[in-house]
Amino acid sequence: MKLLLPDAHPVAPDEPLSELEAQLRGPHADVARADALARIAALEQRMRAVLADGVLPADYPALMAVLDACQAAREVLTMAVRAP
Repeated sequence: MKLLLPDAHPVAPDEPLSELEAQLRGPHADVARADALARIAALEQRMRAVLADGVLPADYPALMAVLDACQAAREVLTMAVRAP
């Protein structure tokens, strides 16, 4: 079976892949980083509240994956060094 995917748009190696990456490279990188970290913290808090209320066993892995993604994103944002 062949998986059909849309053609990828060519991106230069030094071009940002997302709006967030562009903001993190810009003059207000510290503000963008703080905003992203705040949004991640809010998402993490919501997921923990949902888990605390109890979830179906089938839903648990997906919610834990969201928490893992929050942690990974937070680590990347806190370790990222602003490009010159």
